[in-house]
Amino acid sequence: MKAYILLGLFLALGMAMAAPSLDVSYEVTPSSVNPGGTAQVIVSVQNLDALVDVDDLEMQMTSRSGLIITSSRANVGSVPALSVSSASFVLKAPESAKPGTYVAEIRGTYEYSSSQSSSFAITVPIVVSYRSGLEIYTPDTQITPGASENLQITLNNAGKSAIRDIIVAISSSTTNVYPVGNLRSSIPVLQSGENTEVAFQIRASDSAIPGIQTAVITVTYTDTAGSTQTDTQSIGIVIVDAGTEVVVDGIESDLEPGQTGVVKITVKNVGETNLENLYFSITPGDGLTISGSNEKLLSALAIGQTGSAEFEFSVSQDAEAKPVESTLSITYQREGGKKEITDTKPIGIAISGEVDLRVIDKTLKATDGEIEVDIANYGNMDADAVRVEINAGGQIVGTGFTDQIKANKHKVFRFDVPSSSEVIVTMAYKDYDSPDGVKTIQETITLSKSEIAGGGDGMVPTVVVLVVVVLVALWYLRRKKNSQMKIDVSKYKQA
Repeated sequence: MKAYILLGLFLALGMAMAAPSLDVSYEVTPSSVNPGGTAQVIVSVQNLDALVDVDDLEMQMTSRSGLIITSSRANVGSVPALSVSSASFVLKAPESAKPGTYVAEIRGTYEYSSSQSSSFAITVPIVVSYRSGLEIYTPDTQITPGASENLQITLNNAGKSAIRDIIVAISSSTTNVYPVGNLRSSIPVLQSGENTEVAFQIRASDSAIPGIQTAVITVTYTDTAGSTQTDTQSIGIVIVDAGTEVVVDGIESDLEPGQTGVVKITVKNVGETNLENLYFSITPGDGLTISGSNEKLLSALAIGQTGSAEFEFSVSQDAEAKPVESTLSITYQREGGKKEITDTKPIGIAISGEVDLRVIDKTLKATDGEIEVDIANYGNMDADAVRVEINAGGQIVGTGFTDQIKANKHKVFRFDVPSSSEVIVTMAYKDYDSPDGVKTIQETITLSKSEIAGGGDGMVPTVVVLVVVVLVALWYLRRKKNSQMKIDVSKYKQA
């Protein structure tokens, strides 16, 4: 991060007065680009003046060193006293660019004190190098406070060889914007010259302030030499003003499947005027039913103040332990006004739950010499990072893994048939609330001696007996038939 302190001076009415003091900083991601690669430059302008606002701030990026500016202008608008605003630019290094440092210039113009104007200029060095064959690109992404948005990440292998075992992860450096759902994605291989897309979902906090927020994309992969490489890139996500005055400040829930519980929703007035006659109602998602009144009144909410409303819900017996997407509707009036304003917001109402792993079946395969252990999750919460071990005679004789066993689903694990009749099945999964992060469940299953001896499902001895019985029966019937075919030749004797 580079920063410049800019101080403009002007003369007005014969008096020398200082223009607002600006702190202009920039961040280039990635820190270096390949020839033909792209970079994003985020420029932040902080108004250090305590009294004078900056108005009509416009910035433009140019380059005389051969860089290609693909997004060159930004209309920032106002920067109030003691506040900061940001703008994003995108540039590209030519395919024929040689390694070295190139220069981009950013010029800004602005007005202050009604009729006065000033400007500033900074230079931004752009490093071009052959640091990696992997390029990461994200499109411009805008999101409003309280909303969710899909984020597409494009990976391009501009190198001369394939890369393998690619793991793409997203994380947030701020609570204003954060990823939801899947945080990691795997790609087996990306050949030279190929590109692929990875999709994530991000959400902006209801209290997010308009401006540019950052998320971090980390890509880990194995190069052609077998070495593990890591590439990290910060991306800019633009928060735009949704024009709201009331934001959700918190949601507290004690809901459980098959029970009735209370949800407390806290809101905050982030507008510039006091509010009154706030009516709340909720449209619940699947698995939730409102019990009692679905309209709550908050008589007043001053600027910067928080207020709460409580709703009672009945939860279905088979509800899963995850946030239920619902809609909060708020109708209110500004203080002294008569117009009713309605604002709707998507909210997630959490349902608590648990993981309940059980062994529900075992099947022995004679031909394969294997045992299949069927494990089901009877809980209403998904079991993540599941590891299954079988222990026979005090020794671990088999281990299996799976990323997840969803609620009310099952998974079959296959192991070699153990030599002991008593087998302990140990099931471990990720537990975010426990000190060591893992919870373990054990069950004991019993195998018959015939199953162990046969190395299968116990049917081999039975089949052998049946075959012997059939052969004896056939032999007996054939002998009996032959005895019935004897010929009496006594009548053919001569007198």
